[in-house]
Amino acid sequence: MKKTKIFLLQVITLSFCTLAAPTQPSKESTDAVKKYEEIISPKAEEIVDPNTLETISTEKDELALLLPDLNSNLYKDWIQDAEKILNNEEINNLNTPDKDLIKELKAEKVLNQIYRNKNHTINLLIIKFKDVAGTYSAWTVLQNGKPTKLKIGKSSTETENNLTFWKDTYFIDFLSEIPGDKTAKEFSILAAQEISKKIKEDPMPPVIAIQLPALNRIEGSERYCLGAFCCKRFFNIEDFLVENFNLTESEGLITAKYKVSENPKDNESLFLVLSRYINTDAGKAVFKTLSEYYKKKAETNKEIKIDISENTVKIKNNKTNYTEFKQKGNLLAIVYNAPDKKSGEKFLELVPWPIEITKP
Repeated sequence: MKKTKIFLLQVITLSFCTLAAPTQPSKESTDAVKKYEEIISPKAEEIVDPNTLETISTEKDELALLLPDLNSNLYKDWIQDAEKILNNEEINNLNTPDKDLIKELKAEKVLNQIYRNKNHTINLLIIKFKDVAGTYSAWTVLQNGKPTKLKIGKSSTETENNLTFWKDTYFIDFLSEIPGDKTAKEFSILAAQEISKKIKEDPMPPVIAIQLPALNRIEGSERYCLGAFCCKRFFNIEDFLVENFNLTESEGLITAKYKVSENPKDNESLFLVLSRYINTDAGKAVFKTLSEYYKKKAETNKEIKIDISENTVKIKNNKTNYTEFKQKGNLLAIVYNAPDKKSGEKFLELVPWPIEITKP
């Protein structure tokens, strides 16, 4: 799967800009963390009371309350332009290629804030989603860096000029104008830590994300989508048809790329897709739809061999390309592009299938 570019909403121009290529976390990250821990006081950690975001009036927007306090010694010489906030209705009217994705993930509000320090500029973007599923989905398809060791949010990544993380229903992105700008990077790290502390809730990712097997998973390859627009854009999988999955009765689809072998010299990989449904009947219906799809495909292509059992279908597309899927309870799993039959079986066995209890 190709690296996904991250598109940052620029409120001033109502367009998106592409982040630079990812790099390894730098030493400046550690230095900034140390600075934060030395300067910040216990009082500063309580800038926002746990109930503040719920009780404060409309005098100051809830997203603005998350912004770093520039009166702190942490941010000497930094100033901010007036923040721009788009509510739900304004997001719907955005004229950008990513409008449909943002709407599909149920974004409720967007804040764009510019920070300046002489010739150093930071663009901060905060998107609030309706629920954790939307936030986590946005994280998997929009972030484009490498994992950091910073204790920020639920997950965080960084590049030479970018720092991104998510926590609760918030997706946060810092982008500096100049790659390798140490001053801007330090500000991003310090501000990110402050914002992360202000977000008190810290729920886990959606259950379907936790069910995705960890063994041999290629880090950063996860993509979680809630609707058709996201799936068609980010699921770069051969023979994948989103129409077959009845997303209206599911918790969305999640996919990741896996190395077939633990041998570092072996580059063979495959895709695993999981989908959780509202009940067993919905899962069975999708399994039947997929079975019929592959049976018709085999009828028109004699090279394709298909083996259908009660809850598992195995398809040999050619000598080095296998597809296999299984349904049990409300869970459906599909292995795409497996190089051999055994690989597909192996990864389906790694899935934590629902335990079905039969009455005596």
